[in-house]
Amino acid sequence: MKQIKEVLNIISIPSRFYLDGNNHSFHDLLKESGYLEIYKELSENLLSEVLKSNPENFQAWLNWSEDKRTSEGWFLRTDGKTFEVGQINGENYENLINFEDKFEACSSFIIKELDFIKDKL
Repeated sequence: MKQIKEVLNIISIPSRFYLDGNNHSFHDLLKESGYLEIYKELSENLLSEVLKSNPENFQAWLNWSEDKRTSEGWFLRTDGKTFEVGQINGENYENLINFEDKFEACSSFIIKELDFIKDKL
């Protein structure tokens, strides 16, 4: 499948962002990943399957979410047992979705987060 290379690039964006010596912004890495060419074809199921095969990327997305300093956008968080994806809108938390599977939660977060960022590019 042609998209697999792009999907691998997409799910590794935060890992590459946090690499020592990285001098690219998250936006630059998003553009370079191929996301803008395939975002309409991406699905949570596809991302979840690729994440399961590359589980090291889950923690990078969780770190990305926890490190964000913003009053708007999407977040991924966990209490250690369950996972929650939601939207920050000022001081309000909206559109909360709970997951038992971390890869399903992460794929939901990725789709929502990158779509939100794309609209700001």
